[in-house]
Amino acid sequence: MTEFINLYGGAMMPSMTQPPGMSMIQPQGQPMIQPQGQPMIQPQGQQTNVGVGAKGNNANKKSNNVNKKNNNSNSNGNNKNKNKNKNNNNNGVSNKNKNTLNNLNNEIREIIASIKLNDDYRVIAFWICWGLSVIILLSTFITTPIRYSEKEPIYKVSYNRLYFYVTIILITSISVYIYKGRNRLPLIYGEDLYIKVIPVIVLFLSLIVINIFDSPSEKEDGSFNTPPSTLVKDKRIMIIQYVLLILLLFGMIGCDLIKSGDGFSNIESHHIKRTLPVLIVILIVGYLLYNSVKYNVKRYDLPETWRK
Repeated sequence: MTEFINLYGGAMMPSMTQPPGMSMIQPQGQPMIQPQGQPMIQPQGQQTNVGVGAKGNNANKKSNNVNKKNNNSNSNGNNKNKNKNKNNNNNGVSNKNKNTLNNLNNEIREIIASIKLNDDYRVIAFWICWGLSVIILLSTFITTPIRYSEKEPIYKVSYNRLYFYVTIILITSISVYIYKGRNRLPLIYGEDLYIKVIPVIVLFLSLIVINIFDSPSEKEDGSFNTPPSTLVKDKRIMIIQYVLLILLLFGMIGCDLIKSGDGFSNIESHHIKRTLPVLIVILIVGYLLYNSVKYNVKRYDLPETWRK
């Protein structure tokens, strides 16, 4: 039976069974109706095309994987080359630094080897007297109690400010004197730069020390006032310091005159004129010595607790 009658009076429907050899006709735009209990039969040509496409996709995936592996290996090779180049550059820089340091060390050794100390005892004594004079001037400034006084020996200038400025002037004067005398009394040979630098450095450091120890003035006001720890209250020590300083300054002048005139008999007037700055320093130190001899706390209006 190929057709059956619609019970509701509709049109006749074709049977679900079809004659053998005829394919099922699918209406356009509608899904294919599969008979119940039967597998769908796919055309043979369509199965072949699907199989070929899958194989092609697998081949493409394999080729892509191979390309990725090649790219990774290439990138790894590039990174290795970059690291080698960096290492080579670093080695080159380190070698340049080593060569620079070696050259610098060689230059320093050559300079040190070229420097020779003057063996003339007059020249050595000249520089030693200068160095000790600077040290004693700094020591007297730090330890003397007179520099704390508010009394004014000069109009509107207290001992506090007077000792500060006088110490700077004295150290500067003898440093300039020895700077000018470096050519006629050279301490070392071979490098004139070091002879020039020594007095400048000493003067610079001396100014720093003076400014560090500079202190405000003090006076007797009836209260208990503890003296500074660096203060020397025994005037005999102050006197000894200034006497030794004057002897060292005369020693500088004597060494200069003897070396310049090659003995006392050949000393000329221009030799003596060169020593005038040191002679003036000696006069000022004599004034400081006089103040130390006359020292007592009442004379300089210092606190009574500063007595010995």
